[in-house]
This record gives sequence, C-alpha cells and structure tokens, in this order.
Amino acid sequence: MKKGFSNVIGTKLKEMGKTQSWLAQETGLGESTISDLVSQKTGPSISTAVKISKAMGHSLEELFLLE
Repeated sequence: MKKGFSNVIGTKLKEMGKTQSWLAQETGLGESTISDLVSQKTGPSISTAVKISKAMGHSLEELFLLE
C-alpha cells in the first residue's frame, strides 16, 4: 500500500516522539487541522505542507514520498 502525505506525517511524528499537539503548536495550525490531515479527512494546502515540512525538519519530497 502506497503511503501518502497523511500517513507519512503520522509515521514521522511517531519516529520523532512528537504529538499532533506539538505539530499544531510548531506550525500555528489548529489541532483539528492536524488531526484531519493525519486521519486523511483532508489534504494539505501548499502553505500548510510547507509549514509542516519546516516544523518537522523534513523536505516536502520526503513527506510526499517524491524522492
């Protein structure tokens, strides 16, 4: 099964020992927004993806599995 952005950010957060609440705080996004992204209820806008990428220290390519 191919992983998408939502699955990747959930996995990376676990690997980093971080929570969705931490990511929301670091990005300035709402916890409900992060939850919706991780649970695949919605996809990220470009600006949201960039904020998440910077906060997590991973490239967009890594988060979208484009490498």
